[in-house]
Amino acid sequence: MSDTQNLVGQQIDHYHILRHIARGGMADVYLAEDVDLQRQVALKVMLDVLTQDTEFTQRFRREAQTVARLEHPNIVQVYNTGFTPSRQPYIAMQYIDGGSLSDKLKEFAARDKLVPTEQALTIVRQIAVALSVAHRAGVVHRDLKPGNILLRSDGTPVLVDLGIAVVQGGTRLTQTGNLIGTPHYMSPEQVRGTALDGRSDLYSLGVILYELLSGQRPFEATESIAVLHKQVYEPPPPLESIRHDLTPETRQVVATCLEKEPEARYQTAEEVAQAVERALRAELGGTPVSVSSVWLPQSLDRDLLNRGTMTSTAVSPPQSTTKPHSQQRRLPWVAIGVALLLLVAVAAFFWWRQRGPETAVSEGETLALPTRSASDAAPQSTPLPDDVVGLPPSTTPLPTLTPLPTLPASEASIPTETAVPAATAVPTPTPSVTPSTTPVYPLTLTASDGKLMRLVPAGEFLMGSTSAQVDAAVALCDLSPDGESCPRAEFASEMPQHIVFVSAFYMAETEVTNDEYRACVTAGVCAEPESGGGTYSRANYYEQPTFGAYPVVNVSWYDARTYCSWIDGRLPTEAEWEKAARGEDGRIFPWGDTFDSSRANTQDRGSESLRPVGQYPAGASPYGIQDMAGSVWEYVADWFDPAYYTVSPYADPPGPDSSPTGEKVLRSGSYANYQHYARAANRGTITPTTSTSFRGIRCAMDVP
Repeated sequence: MSDTQNLVGQQIDHYHILRHIARGGMADVYLAEDVDLQRQVALKVMLDVLTQDTEFTQRFRREAQTVARLEHPNIVQVYNTGFTPSRQPYIAMQYIDGGSLSDKLKEFAARDKLVPTEQALTIVRQIAVALSVAHRAGVVHRDLKPGNILLRSDGTPVLVDLGIAVVQGGTRLTQTGNLIGTPHYMSPEQVRGTALDGRSDLYSLGVILYELLSGQRPFEATESIAVLHKQVYEPPPPLESIRHDLTPETRQVVATCLEKEPEARYQTAEEVAQAVERALRAELGGTPVSVSSVWLPQSLDRDLLNRGTMTSTAVSPPQSTTKPHSQQRRLPWVAIGVALLLLVAVAAFFWWRQRGPETAVSEGETLALPTRSASDAAPQSTPLPDDVVGLPPSTTPLPTLTPLPTLPASEASIPTETAVPAATAVPTPTPSVTPSTTPVYPLTLTASDGKLMRLVPAGEFLMGSTSAQVDAAVALCDLSPDGESCPRAEFASEMPQHIVFVSAFYMAETEVTNDEYRACVTAGVCAEPESGGGTYSRANYYEQPTFGAYPVVNVSWYDARTYCSWIDGRLPTEAEWEKAARGEDGRIFPWGDTFDSSRANTQDRGSESLRPVGQYPAGASPYGIQDMAGSVWEYVADWFDPAYYTVSPYADPPGPDSSPTGEKVLRSGSYANYQHYARAANRGTITPTTSTSFRGIRCAMDVP
């Protein structure tokens, strides 16, 4: 095997190797400089001894391709793959230099302090969302621990070493018949050697949360085999016996994650994220919680954001018959004794062979144990195909991604990989949900000006754009017929995409018309539109009866606020506007993800002119609200701050208190813009005292 330092100073493709970071059982990791893009990367190079197996090297690269599809800011990013001159496969990935969560725990322990509860819950929530992305792509982590969670300089956690030895068709990346894991964080089913699914990761996440909140792991012992025994057969010490200041919601999250039987745990990572969100609110006394670092990619299943429990519609197996933790089914005592003796024997031998006389168990230790054969394994559900997470009664498979090999993508913490059996997806019971009393509001109201107001129900939605969506907008802008070129920075304020909860409200079905605005002027409340110039000047447009049903323009933000107040309404917040436009499924335009020039008044239809309101019913939003793409830019209540999405609260964000540029936010694009401005997430800006012929008014109202 080649020396670990022999690549330092060399250049592999466009990567200049700076120094060696770490070695694992599968690869060396180097810090390298991408000389083309002028950025540092972590370069993971397969150990030379493993390159003789052609199939193995092919799967090593396909592994990277799988992880590369997991676009999420809390998952380490894979850039590309290649080969060294000696034909060793390498993978270039994001370099994160903020240390690991394990390092952070040690720092707090050295000061005899605990990680603040809010910080602990925030970290776990973000990792839960990252796990949901991985699990839906068929990737189970299997070695989740603080050492595999790195921290950016701003404290944002990043999940690394995803999907160790998860490969298509059940092929193992290393020696067959073994499993991988770290004893203190292994799930009971991992210890037993039975088939795994994403719920195993949720157990490990519960151990991490327990450790963050208490400063100690739930199961401690001087030898690994003792820790493994406790994982399977002993309940963890109650968290309340260590911490008396935690809310019941927080304790419940930990207890549910640490259930011995997978069926008794949360069934999806999305459920964990929701439960942690509730715990955060409880710990903060009901204060809305910021989700600035929690984003979901557009490819995530649409059903994720349905109101109530986030449960995949593609996973709807029979209800679990497993009893609560206090009544869990126990193996007959003879079976327990035989299984335990077998486990002790094989584990002790493997442990002795790997570690020799040293017996202390460390957090970073990755332990491999032989799995049980089919004859002595516990009964389990019928395996599903590799490309299906679960089969509902209607046998609806998950589309797109199939489980492929995934790369342990850590540049700072590389466990000793040994053999791992591929997990077989098993049906996951749909947890029962206690019905809650939800206020019922009429679907429509009529405002005092006669405008129809449509209900936008309370719920979560995806606000903003992903990095890929911003790139697509820039590309569309560059291709527009007018030759316009958009710098990426113009759309950067749409990021990060994040989850927002908006309370129920009403939104006007259409924009305010000239006739409607004229009534406010006649009442002596509103000022006349500015005179403007050209086709849509006050004289040529507002004062002409022909244009009475057209949207009013040449009004300022203050004029818009005055009008909405006059009808006992208000300007919508930016979050309300975007939810009303795109609904809860993350669509790009009000009608879907693909632009259609017949559904909106934009320049894409070949002319640049205003039209009467409500002329494009096929372009209505999920709530029946029209003209939310194109027509005229619409004022919202919020000041503009390009960084607001990084600190925006989860529930009903009110917008920043001020704007660094002195501007208000505009939405929807206009008749004079092309489709990239008509996206529901697009943000425009304007000084509130000015007016143009491209901007108009839409009002909102509170529920009764």
